[in-house]
Amino acid sequence: MSYGLNIFDERGVQTFGMDDFTLQLLYSIVLPASNLGGVGRRSDYMTIDVPGYDPNTGIVVITPTKYANYEQGAGQPAWGFLPTYRDLGGTSIALYQYVNYGTPDGGGRGKYREIWKQFTVECTVEVFRRL
Repeated sequence: MSYGLNIFDERGVQTFGMDDFTLQLLYSIVLPASNLGGVGRRSDYMTIDVPGYDPNTGIVVITPTKYANYEQGAGQPAWGFLPTYRDLGGTSIALYQYVNYGTPDGGGRGKYREIWKQFTVECTVEVFRRL
């Protein structure tokens, strides 16, 4: 499968193409914003399989497309965050769209309860291969 733009002269000879670049786009997806939360610890993740991806020559770029879907200012919620990723080996990548954290349980004995928050902004996840 070929991606991108190829330019040919009048004789049909390719004069410019994706091989002239140092990166090749293998995968792209837009993840919507989310605002979820719960009690406990999460360890799940979204799996993306990208044919042609190799952690040694690949690059994963996560770029926000919107920082917030509401007006900013005093009294407004904080901006969301971006997902993170981890190589799973081979052509698979894990996307984590939440954070785990602890908050005091209110009992005053230094005990915490675990909470997770999925407050991600809309973003684009792109996977490239270095040529």
